[in-house]
Amino acid sequence: MLGGLAAYYTYSYRISKTEEGAAEEDESWLPDRMIIAILSTIGGGYLIWNGAGILVEGATGLASTFGIKESVVGLSIVALGTSLPELAVTLVAGLRKQGGVAVGNILGSNVINIMGILGVAATYSGGLVIAPEFASRDIWVVVATSGFVVAMLYYEREIGKKLGFGMVLGYLSYMTLLYI
Repeated sequence: MLGGLAAYYTYSYRISKTEEGAAEEDESWLPDRMIIAILSTIGGGYLIWNGAGILVEGATGLASTFGIKESVVGLSIVALGTSLPELAVTLVAGLRKQGGVAVGNILGSNVINIMGILGVAATYSGGLVIAPEFASRDIWVVVATSGFVVAMLYYEREIGKKLGFGMVLGYLSYMTLLYI
């Protein structure tokens, strides 16, 4: 998985360099005070690591308290909570009419989540046990959703209000299915 992720990033980088009208590299975003950026990154990493521990404890506790499978809590509550930053970025990009950023954020996030994060977690933890229900139900939802996105990007070229509303209804239907 990690090798696939590295290949994807290498390919994306090379494509961006060969596209016509590729933007010149802009280094003006570099902070004047690099030490602040470094300390902020370290502090943020510390908070994320500890927050992740709290999230995992809370999710497993919630599953245990209410008699819900941990996989269902992971697919719903944890997934929604960890996706809120993506929602914020994508919503702001959409409001600013920056569709490339909006769609790229979601596609890139899925690539890093599936190949990078699962790969790192499996490597670091010594392996992940996959719940049987993932293979019988949830992976097919991922496959169908991915196929839908591929078709949509290929044929539609735009996500309008009706399609967006339909996508939200599809998500809510899946969430309902999880808890039935």
